[in-house]
Amino acid sequence: MNSVISVDTTELLTLAADLGNAAEVFGKGSSTALNRVAEKARKDTVLQITSQLMLTRADVETSVVLAQTATVSKPQAVLEIADEVHFLSSYNGVQKTQSNVWVEGKYIEKFGGLDAKRSLPNGKFGPWIPRKGDSLRAIRVGAKAAGISAHVSTRGGRKDFRHVFITPVLSGKVMKGRWGSFYHPKGGGKQKAIYGPSEYQAAKGVWRDMEKELTDTLQAEVMTETTNEIDKALKTK
Repeated sequence: MNSVISVDTTELLTLAADLGNAAEVFGKGSSTALNRVAEKARKDTVLQITSQLMLTRADVETSVVLAQTATVSKPQAVLEIADEVHFLSSYNGVQKTQSNVWVEGKYIEKFGGLDAKRSLPNGKFGPWIPRKGDSLRAIRVGAKAAGISAHVSTRGGRKDFRHVFITPVLSGKVMKGRWGSFYHPKGGGKQKAIYGPSEYQAAKGVWRDMEKELTDTLQAEVMTETTNEIDKALKTK
């Protein structure tokens, strides 16, 4: 998302009319003002995002950066935010579990034996399979994954997401040091990742709301800093 903020400099042009180096004076004043306002906008963006999403300030700080500072030759400051996605599990995700309904005795009673084949939800057939549990995900023996609980928005509490499970993110067969959230599509097929909202999505609304305030602030800062530079230049004449 790109926003262009313009500033009325008529009053400054009148003040600088007698200066031979007006362009340099304007450049110094406007670049100083731009950098100050851009840094304030960066900090305010981080605060606004963390007030909406359950992400740590440290994580958001690394995503919202002042990619370009203004200079005399190029009076433009660029604030960027990484369009990075977060697994739903990144929002304090917790794997939920439930006991396996089809225990040995019930399976034998229903289907006549542990080797008896039955229709599974994915359309396949198979015998009874014991639930071995998963110590990494705190799933006990005899239980199975039953969705996850996550806390995404600061405006609400935790929510349950059925059919979603947490599993290590692998690179080949090596764990990459983080956990991802996935689900199995209806009808079978390869598991798919599921993500929560990103800082970029939140920032679009934040910047939209901030635009009027930034315009007014930048107007005042440019006036102040450029006037200071004009005063300095006039004193040296």
